[in-house]
Amino acid sequence: VTERPGRLRLIREGEVLPAPVLEVEVAEVEVFLGFEGGLLGIALHPEFEENRLFYLYFTATQPDESVVNRIVRYALSEDGTMAAFDRLIIDGIPAGGHHQGGRILIGPDGLLYAGAGAWEPEQSQDLSNLAGKLLRMNLDGSIPADNPDPSSLVFLSGIRNTQGFDWWDDEHILLIDHGPSGLELDMPSLRGLDEVNVVKAGDNLGWAEIWGCTEREGMVSPILTWVEAVPPAGAAIYTGTAIPQWTGSFMVTT
Repeated sequence: VTERPGRLRLIREGEVLPAPVLEVEVAEVEVFLGFEGGLLGIALHPEFEENRLFYLYFTATQPDESVVNRIVRYALSEDGTMAAFDRLIIDGIPAGGHHQGGRILIGPDGLLYAGAGAWEPEQSQDLSNLAGKLLRMNLDGSIPADNPDPSSLVFLSGIRNTQGFDWWDDEHILLIDHGPSGLELDMPSLRGLDEVNVVKAGDNLGWAEIWGCTEREGMVSPILTWVEAVPPAGAAIYTGTAIPQWTGSFMVTT
């Protein structure tokens, strides 16, 4: 279990072990409405039972004091109480005070996906910038040859700040995104409008050109949007059977 101040904790037989498995140094930034960075995402390598490898997404401070998001791979000890650095997967994902994204998952294709938010709205439409995107990478951080642009990690663009996504099928992803706060577009009354989207490789979700039910050619409008801010902070399709009425449902936390 990750904790935002940088601690990775182990729960064993219902009890949290007192000593963290790992502590990573995360950035601390004074910002209006509070900093949204820290240790944010975790994903296990598809062969975790054999190689004990896992990935963390967190906000870090660079030597020049700039702040970035990065993904690092670690190896867990056999007893699960310690972890050691394995390799840097990706560095330099743009970070600001807010909109860090941070959700990472292994897709049905066995590749690593990472949601990155956009502190500056214009970054979302800039395909040369990793902010405001869903990124897709090989397990060593390299670019898959079948990405929409084989020279780029960008899988989806036009995202404001996704913190949850899951696969409807092998081709389509259900992805939540935060709607506008109005502050960054100098439109104080523009608030709410959080989204659920159905997307596939190469799609553009439209931020910051469209929002809510707005439509524009070449951009994806949501299948569901809320008038009031939710806001959505995690999502998964329920594949369990303990509550059969929920099986197949898209669950969103707030």
